[in-house]
Amino acid sequence: ARILLAALRGEAMRHLAQGKQSTAGLLSDIRLDAMQAVRLASEQSRETLQMVKTEVKVQLADAKRDVPSFWGQITLGTKHALRTASAESDALVGGVLERVQRDAARAKQAAEDALGAVSSSAKLLVREGASRSEALMREIAGQGPEKTLSRGFALVRALDGKPVTRAAHATDGAAIEIQFQDGRVTATTGKHL
Repeated sequence: ARILLAALRGEAMRHLAQGKQSTAGLLSDIRLDAMQAVRLASEQSRETLQMVKTEVKVQLADAKRDVPSFWGQITLGTKHALRTASAESDALVGGVLERVQRDAARAKQAAEDALGAVSSSAKLLVREGASRSEALMREIAGQGPEKTLSRGFALVRALDGKPVTRAAHATDGAAIEIQFQDGRVTATTGKHL
């Protein structure tokens, strides 16, 4: 059993030495493969980075070239829009001014018509007032003391010519003058009744 154990140990040691050697070889191969993969990845990264840089430079150059053109188009578009807006605004203002002028003319005509109507009415009222005034003046002229006397009334005056309009003003025994339609008489006042 010792021999077997020693043989097994020897065999295990040999396998272990072979495993170490095999592992060292594999590790060396893995290191080489890893280094090659890193080198290859590094080269690919550099190439990709270079391609990206080149593409970015191309796009920047295109953008620098296109920006003035776009800016010019924007400027032209803006100027055109401003001209169009200005023309439309002028047209709208012109339309508003025309409407205002028409409305003002209508308002002026309406005011003139109303003023004419008021003037005509005022003239008519003045004529009617004058006519009524003349009629009233004729009536007043016809209402003088003579008309009153013709209806049976009499005027009583003191001898100094002042009218006596109240019984209280006529003192007892005072001389008065009474005017009738057809003449005058003198009289003396008596007792108050």
